[in-house]
Amino acid sequence: MATAIQWIDQTLGLGLQQGLKGLKLELLLDNLLKLPIGVMDVWIEDWKHCGLKWPELTSYPQLRGKVTADPAQVFAAQQLGFKKILLSYRHDEMADMEGLKEALRAAEGLSLEADLLLENASAISTREVVALAKELHCFSIRGFAYGDEESRLEPLAALEQLAFLQTKLPMEMEFHGHNAYGLATANALSAIRVGIRHIAATAGNLTRNGYAPLEEVVMGSKILLGEETTGTEKFVDACEGIAACFDAALPVNKAIVGKHVFAHESGLHVDGVIKNPSLYEAFSPKDVGAVRRLVIGKHSGTASLKNCLAGFGISLASEAGKNLLQKVRRLAVLQKRALTEEQLLQLYCESNRQVV
Repeated sequence: MATAIQWIDQTLGLGLQQGLKGLKLELLLDNLLKLPIGVMDVWIEDWKHCGLKWPELTSYPQLRGKVTADPAQVFAAQQLGFKKILLSYRHDEMADMEGLKEALRAAEGLSLEADLLLENASAISTREVVALAKELHCFSIRGFAYGDEESRLEPLAALEQLAFLQTKLPMEMEFHGHNAYGLATANALSAIRVGIRHIAATAGNLTRNGYAPLEEVVMGSKILLGEETTGTEKFVDACEGIAACFDAALPVNKAIVGKHVFAHESGLHVDGVIKNPSLYEAFSPKDVGAVRRLVIGKHSGTASLKNCLAGFGISLASEAGKNLLQKVRRLAVLQKRALTEEQLLQLYCESNRQVV
């Protein structure tokens, strides 16, 4: 049986880079802790200046200090109280392999749990990646994180390359994919499909070229790949709270957590979703803490009116429904937006008075 996926958050690190402090930082942490997150990566230089002192760090065992391949950074992480570190490294002609090895020796000497992130892994061949891993095999590296910082991967290439590396690397793999072409979610699902159990993501998709949206990868792995996943019921609440910390709002059509994801207006859709929600909804809104919303507007049908009025204890007859529907559509077109519940009730009452 496969182990549960460990989700690695990058949202907190983003908040620190943007200078969040004080109450906003505490709110961000509170919202992130509502989500199924196992690790939160933060650059230690950003952590130093966030205003929280090292004793608070022990309250967040999920935190992993991100450092460059520099022994001085490793010592700084240890002094700040980090027990886990992620060494960030780019492999090219100018790379300082000796500096990386010194950093790994320092981590071993300080008994820190060390993972290695090869930021540009997708820019070099898989055979070079394997050769690098073998050269470092003598060090106590817990996990190898495959980085796609330039968004070079597409899902089929990710499937092929990551499957090859899974059979060759002597340590656990992580996947850190970026999203310049909107493929980070698909690439992350490819990583999961080949057996990688540690996936990096950000909640709410707050950056254009950043990591895959956590809520998309989690629900995609659950619904499409059949992964056992818990803790999704607060996605909407937490993502709205996280966006607010960045002085932003979730787009209404944001996949999984947008307000319009479970909104239905068309008469055909409303009739169908009332009878069988799976016709128009990939999963229950309860799974992510959302609420189904039936919009009363120019595309509505009588099924929408009957359902909405039934919520007020009103049973709408078929003939009365047809008459009311004409008035609803006329008002929606006139005001160029959907009706409120109060407007619907007012039209219903006016129609009843006319009949009497």
